[in-house]
Amino acid sequence: MAVFDERQPHANTAFQLCDQTSLLGRLELAGCDAGARWDELADRWDGVAERHTCGFLDVHAALAFVRRPDHPGAQRWYRGLKEREGVGSDNI
Repeated sequence: MAVFDERQPHANTAFQLCDQTSLLGRLELAGCDAGARWDELADRWDGVAERHTCGFLDVHAALAFVRRPDHPGAQRWYRGLKEREGVGSDNI
């Protein structure tokens, strides 16, 4: 968790947030208590401009929002995903 906490404030890009999301998820699987760290990640994912443009990014954002389903950004994210249904995309 110390590595996560040290790097979290510096995660400013979508791909850095992917790293943070993956690390936090793995730490939880190993039995660590994430506490409120998912809240901060959900806040940061809510501000990502590359929403629904890359499947890799979407999977990581979804992981953060699944951990915080009541976060206001989760509803915006899922609504945006629903709006993309039926729209052709190279996003695989």
